[in-house]
Amino acid sequence: MPERKSFARSCLYPKCDATCFLDVGDHAFIRHQSFVFYAKMQIYSGDHIRAQVVGGVVNDRGFLRDLVFERVCAGVDLSPLSRPIYKRYYAAQTATLAPAPVEEITEREQ
Repeated sequence: MPERKSFARSCLYPKCDATCFLDVGDHAFIRHQSFVFYAKMQIYSGDHIRAQVVGGVVNDRGFLRDLVFERVCAGVDLSPLSRPIYKRYYAAQTATLAPAPVEEITEREQ
């Protein structure tokens, strides 16, 4: 296993993704500085995840705080390691959640 070293906001681990670092306090399960590894993204259905939790394969550690979740989500698009298929999927899934552009709001209100 290659040696890992990290300090300040740097990561010397091969394949480290510096897009989104998570620090102690960002979530109860984070015990040391970590990073989101967007290169390993996968798409799972809610039913699949629920079955993994019920089956004891995955532990439910609770939700991230909103601001931390927003940072993780923003990294999907920002990370150079995110594969285009996942960027497109994320964009399609969140398109209806985005606020309308100012021009559209103004036109609807008139």
